[in-house]
Amino acid sequence: MRDGRTIRWIAGESRRCAAINVARANGATSERLHTGPHRWIESLAVHAPEPQPLVLKWFAPRTPPIRQQRDRLLGRTADAREWRALTALHAAGLPVPEPLAWGRTMQGDRVVVMTHVGEAPLLERLADLPGEERDPLFARLAETIRALHEAGFVHGDLHAGNLRVSAADDIHLLDLGRVRRTTRDVARSQDPAHLLHSLVPVLPAASLDTLATHFAPYSRLDDARRRFLADHARGRARRFHRIGEDWQRLTAPGGWTGVGVRHLDASLLTEALLDAEATHREAPRREGRVTIEGLERGDARWIRKHVDAGSLRRAIADRGRGSTAARAFRLGERDRLVSERAAPALAFLERRAPGHVPESLLLLESVGDVDLDAWRPASPEEAKRLSAALIDWLVGQHAQGLGHRDAKGGNVRVRLQGQGAPRFWWVDLEDLTGPAPLDEAARLRALVQLNASIADDVMALDTRRDALARYHARLPFSRDLADVAKEIHARSVARHHRYRGAMP
Repeated sequence: MRDGRTIRWIAGESRRCAAINVARANGATSERLHTGPHRWIESLAVHAPEPQPLVLKWFAPRTPPIRQQRDRLLGRTADAREWRALTALHAAGLPVPEPLAWGRTMQGDRVVVMTHVGEAPLLERLADLPGEERDPLFARLAETIRALHEAGFVHGDLHAGNLRVSAADDIHLLDLGRVRRTTRDVARSQDPAHLLHSLVPVLPAASLDTLATHFAPYSRLDDARRRFLADHARGRARRFHRIGEDWQRLTAPGGWTGVGVRHLDASLLTEALLDAEATHREAPRREGRVTIEGLERGDARWIRKHVDAGSLRRAIADRGRGSTAARAFRLGERDRLVSERAAPALAFLERRAPGHVPESLLLLESVGDVDLDAWRPASPEEAKRLSAALIDWLVGQHAQGLGHRDAKGGNVRVRLQGQGAPRFWWVDLEDLTGPAPLDEAARLRALVQLNASIADDVMALDTRRDALARYHARLPFSRDLADVAKEIHARSVARHHRYRGAMP
């Protein structure tokens, strides 16, 4: 009887296939490179026909037997797609591993064998490079993607984990199961859009902007990024934003119910939400309906928002749409799937018990050092530095269809980082919008709200003009910039907020 571990080969050079089976039967040392629920990757040293390390990518069955049989007959299994793409791209001279063999075991596991390429994952290589030395690698990365597209292919799953870098900074493409042939610009632009999104957690905004400039030939890249973010948020939210996955149910005496993130203890979350003790309490907001408190638990610093419905009309509306805290929590959690622009939401509780005013509580991670409207620069140079960073932060969101309906300084927290770039977060999660098309009217409204909330003595007029010009250079308006500036000034003054337009 044959060993169930023996691979029955579908394709590949016979001597190499036999050597792989012999090495596995003799207990050759292998290294697990990646493990997933339905696939795993290992390296294996084989000495025939010549000594070389090989990579074996394994695929476990993940559908009922009838569907497996159908997919095998139609050539639609994941291993078949990987093998076809690998052989096609290698034949086209593209930087992919050399395909060596393809087979299956008696248990139904299937394997694609290829050469080992690249010395390091892309993320590891980027981490080793100072910011100013990354540009040549960015250029090679863009060249590799353009070569793929010019050969008539798109990758379909081009995130940073699917790229490896050689000692000479050559880029190699991996995980090719979603590769397809197409010359459509819309399909091509999705590859750099996906890649840029995967690098958001590890690269500063300035480096991402530098990388994006190398993709300038791609038409409407911002639209592609917005479409990708919308699809990503939809898919991830449907899979993980439910009780038992990312979330857990919270209950407390007094009629309180809610939801919290699963990675924190439920009793800790409810205690933080209901504990009346606070290290700091801000003045009530929104006609006294909203109170914000700072909390500390050991090394953890949190923000708690307490919101009363305030009126019968609002209480009735909340019955259908959810309380303020519930909406903010869900919007914040959804937004975290595509950006890091807002303070992370941890939990909410709401109460509609008889004898109580409808109310809700929201718990956020404490971020930043100060609200933007309370910040005061130490010098005009500091004001210019913060203004440039702020406008880059805002226009980066707008370019991807990420908006905010109440973009005032009181809803922005700032962390000052010495001589480095400042960091910003939205703390009003209820008004987050997108990813969705953001027209000029919405973009202009956000600039007006922000400008009106910053006092004259905080930011000079020339600094504001420079910030607007910086915004316009990244995301132009259809009108002349001078007309846009006049409208922002007039509408800001009309809001009767902190800006008076009385600069010397």
